Amino acid sequence: MTVEGDCSHTFQGQVTVYVDVPKELHGKIVGHQGTTIHELTLKTHAKIDVPPQNSPETNITISGEPLSVASARKRILNLIGTHSTVGDQYRALAEEATKQRNKYYEEATTAYKQGNKERAKQLSEFGHQQDEKVQQLNAVAEEQIFRERNDLLNDDEIDLHYLHKDEALNRLQSKLEHFRGTKLKIITGAGHHSEHGPVLKGTVKEFLDKQHHKYVDDGDGAYIVHLSGKEKQEYIADGAHIENRPQPSLFERIIHRLCGCCGV
Repeated sequence: MTVEGDCSHTFQGQVTVYVDVPKELHGKIVGHQGTTIHELTLKTHAKIDVPPQNSPETNITISGEPLSVASARKRILNLIGTHSTVGDQYRALAEEATKQRNKYYEEATTAYKQGNKERAKQLSEFGHQQDEKVQQLNAVAEEQIFRERNDLLNDDEIDLHYLHKDEALNRLQSKLEHFRGTKLKIITGAGHHSEHGPVLKGTVKEFLDKQHHKYVDDGDGAYIVHLSGKEKQEYIADGAHIENRPQPSLFERIIHRLCGCCGV
């Protein structure tokens, strides 16, 4: 199904992303007589569109199943010397889907104000469908990012870097509930690369204060929490219970749903 005036996006398990690549690097993606882009298409099963040489457009358009698009985007970034992780790819897909969702909702509001209720209802439904896709992509991004940053850590450490606030607090709550040690290092980052400073660090500090945990700031984007003698308790963030995070099996089911396949 496509939306009038928007032929770049479908709702059959597909997504479209745009990668801004300097014009002088487009040749690397196309390759001699199109050999590189042909190989990229065969390996990723994604549709890749490069603007004509005489066009001022710099965006490379990638369309297809989420896994295919993520793979193609990563390969293109590697070709031009910009590296990113799988988690980054899914977060980028989620951000693109969020923009599209917001666009549908804005257009639905405009249509309703103009008296076109049928069109408003249609656009609103597209927005709801897109919102579901946003949730799915963010769930996969969270799982990937967390694994990439924590798989090699010791059991007495947890890295919450690059997670959204609610994701980070859910992960921290789950860790605290199952942790059996006496000292836990919580890595939040110092916010050096954030426009608004260490937002996540402040969120974690507020959480720890609310739970009356004893901790010290190591001065390098992490807290050391002392848990000796801590009684088992139900952790609360912002006055509301945060449920345990889903097990990896749910992550696999999300992958299946996104890809329309029966296995990862």
